[in-house]
Amino acid sequence: MRQGGPLRLSLRIVFYREDESWVAHCLETDLVGVGETKREAMATLWDATTLQFEASREWDNPANFFSPAEGRYFEMYARGRDVATAEMDVSAETLKRIDGDVGEILGREYVDRDELAVV
Repeated sequence: MRQGGPLRLSLRIVFYREDESWVAHCLETDLVGVGETKREAMATLWDATTLQFEASREWDNPANFFSPAEGRYFEMYARGRDVATAEMDVSAETLKRIDGDVGEILGREYVDRDELAVV
């Protein structure tokens, strides 16, 4: 993965509720993080992303890292509302240390309209 310099990544993340937990789901990698808050979900997603990136780099297998989510999650992202990156509290320093760079992280929160009608 080191050929051609560090990777520059743009990641899109959709946040949604599953039962009582928040899920942070990365569209480009199909990795998820779960937590009681969006911040906790993002932190566990970030840990999973870092581990997956390190393993892909170690085995020189970038295809292992880039495995997109199912189409329905892309639709959820497209229908979601923007969430400020400051709210996500993400640092790209970890990926920079392992020869990667996060160019942009975009987060959107999806709310199922049917759930709103029930509440």
